[in-house]
Amino acid sequence: MDGDFEDRVQRRMAELAEGTFGTLETSTCAKRLAWCTDNLSGGARQWSPREAFELLFFSYMGLPRTDLPVREETGERISWESRNPCPTLEACLRLGLDTRRAAGRGARAPLIFGFKNGSIPG
Repeated sequence: MDGDFEDRVQRRMAELAEGTFGTLETSTCAKRLAWCTDNLSGGARQWSPREAFELLFFSYMGLPRTDLPVREETGERISWESRNPCPTLEACLRLGLDTRRAAGRGARAPLIFGFKNGSIPG
């Protein structure tokens, strides 16, 4: 593990130990929704799920394509396997916490919101 990742894990562990996972979830969701709104909404442009997926993960988050292989894709939906390291998941594992409670909706809500219809309401 690189130092930056370990720093993020330690920050998540502190937040989760303090019981602030709701705040963490809210801030993650707000940050991603703001990016989606700023970059994927406006005008008559309709983003395909594939375009939104690539913009969010590769342009915004800078993740390598090898970490996110697409498993299923239609014109209306895309699903993928996530292999990228996640500081929240690692922190939960170290603390023995249920990841569904700690990461839950915060990680998925903007993705569902953004990819559901291929557009982001502005």
